[in-house]
Parts: sequence; structure tokens; C-alpha cells
Amino acid sequence: MIKYSFSKPDTDETLQLYKESGIYNEQWNRDRMDKTLENSDILLCCYDDKKLIGIARGITDFHWIAHLSHLAVHPDYQRQGFGKKLVQMVNEKLGDGVALMVHSVPEAKNFYQGLGFEPYDDVYRIPRKI
Repeated sequence: MIKYSFSKPDTDETLQLYKESGIYNEQWNRDRMDKTLENSDILLCCYDDKKLIGIARGITDFHWIAHLSHLAVHPDYQRQGFGKKLVQMVNEKLGDGVALMVHSVPEAKNFYQGLGFEPYDDVYRIPRKI
């Protein structure tokens, strides 16, 4: 049975999902992931029974802008609408007055554009040092 929950997932399960879905970065460790989950403004998880199969995580002020920091879906569940549903539910929770932004890998551009995201070229960042 598929369920969605706006609550903090288990840290180890999240790390495993990131690895299996291909978005894992070697800079992730348990402590960093735990703090990231704890300090996220919006977290939406998708479970098949008790198995974490998807997550959408972001930061926002809930009034102007939100950044979808991570979207991950287990490979066995990809291309079945779970990622789309996660993004739609996050966007609904944010409301019409909040712009949702995402930094996409090239392989996911069509996915995000299909959900209504528009290219936005003048975004800049200062990279992490660790």
C-alpha cells in the first residue's frame, strides 16, 4: 500500500534510497544527512508499506520561494508517477504564492519541464568547501 507522509524519514533509509536512486554523493554521511533532514523546511516521503521508496526535500520561507533540494525515487518505482506526485504534493503544500525552483541534472530536464518548471538561466551559487 502506497502512503505519503510529511514527516522526517529514517536517516539510514534515506541514505540507502539516495544510493539506490543514483543521487548519492560521497560527501554524505549519517550525521550530515540527519542534520539535513532535521533542518529541511519541507519533507515529503513516499512509502510502499514500510519501505521508503521516494522523498522530496526542500527549503523555503513558505511565502515567496522554495528550493527543491532533492527528489529521489527508488529505481524499482521510477517512471510510475511517484516523482511527479511528490513534486505536485510539495507544490500544493507551498501554495500558489510560492515559486518552486530546482537545480536539475541534465538527464532530468525533460521530467521537470513536463511538470511545468521553466528554465531559469541566471542562478548562481557558491560551492561547498567540504
